This record gives sequence, structure tokens and C-alpha cells, in this order.
Amino acid sequence: MDPINSLAQRANQSIGEELVRRKLTNEEMIEQAQPLLEKYLEEGEIKRACLLKILIWDLELIEEKNVLDYHIEEFHLGYCNTTNYKIDREALPDFKLNECWATMSIPVDFNSGVFFVATCNYLSSAVMEHWEMRLTPKIFWYLTDLTTLTRTLEDLEKEENKESEKEDEKEPVKKDEKKGKEKKAVKGKKEKKEKVKAKN
Repeated sequence: MDPINSLAQRANQSIGEELVRRKLTNEEMIEQAQPLLEKYLEEGEIKRACLLKILIWDLELIEEKNVLDYHIEEFHLGYCNTTNYKIDREALPDFKLNECWATMSIPVDFNSGVFFVATCNYLSSAVMEHWEMRLTPKIFWYLTDLTTLTRTLEDLEKEENKESEKEDEKEPVKKDEKKGKEKKAVKGKKEKKEKVKAKN
């Protein structure tokens, strides 16, 4: 199985169990969401393969506000609006956007040996374990909402695509420069030969 799909599967399974255990949803609702989750995973729709999104957006079975309020009251988590951050990919570890989609989490900052990570999936032990292995030695967790994080990840994708397009545009220029140098080298050799002939 694709590593990102496997990560998403583990993330969704563990958060599903916790949502039921903490009475934020029930087993019947999880069963209703399961076919859609499996469909998105099979089709490689990693952006949509999120149990919370399916329960809240697709099926409208639970309210996101209730889930957010629970996190704040139970874990005293601070809320992070990820769209307010200018995420510097160079200053942070080399993370892939797909692993952010799979875990619905993103590193937003790093300061004094501490990584600041915003997540929608704080209840998922698989998500915690994944980022705690990736980012050492310490993580400070924030809570964020689905809409905000989705917008942030989509904006980062647009930036990546622009950078990729710029690189593609540079490539023909490099080839043309190389051809130009080769032509000059050939021309130089011809001129030298002609000068030698003229002397003789």
C-alpha cells in the first residue's frame, strides 16, 4: 500500500475510535462514513480521505464546533488560524504536503528547539506518533479547523506549482545556453584551424 494512504488509514482509524469513545459520535455514524472514506482512499483522493471531513462536511452528521469545543475544554489547546502564518518551508523540515493532508496537520513554525504544529486530528494517536517521530525533540500542539487548514494546504500547493513551473521555464533556457556555448566552442576551433592553415 502507498505510504501516504497507509498513514491516512491509520490516522482515520484511531480518530474514529476516539470520537466514539469520547461520545463525539457513535459507531453507526462511523459505519456510514466508512464507504466514502474507502472510496476516497482507493481513488487517491487524499485531500478528501479524512473521517472528520466526511462526518462534518459530506454527511453532516456532527458539528465541527462541538469537536473544537471539546478539544479546548478537555486538553486546553490553543486555536491556530494557519492562514495567518507565512509558513517558511526552508526553515522547517522537508515535509510533504501529502503527509499534511493524510494527517490533517501542518508544522507552522520552529523556535528555540520547539516545533509548532496545528492539527484537526489531535485525538488520533497515529497522527501524534507520526509527527513526534518526524519533528524532534519537542512539539507544541495547536488546534485548527478543517476550513482553515484546507485553505492553507491549498495555498501551499499553488506556491509549489508556481515554483515547479518556474523551474520548467528555466530548463529550456539552460539548454539554449549550453547549445550556444557548444556552437561558440566549435566556431572557435574552426577559426583556430583556419589561422593555422593561413600561416602554413
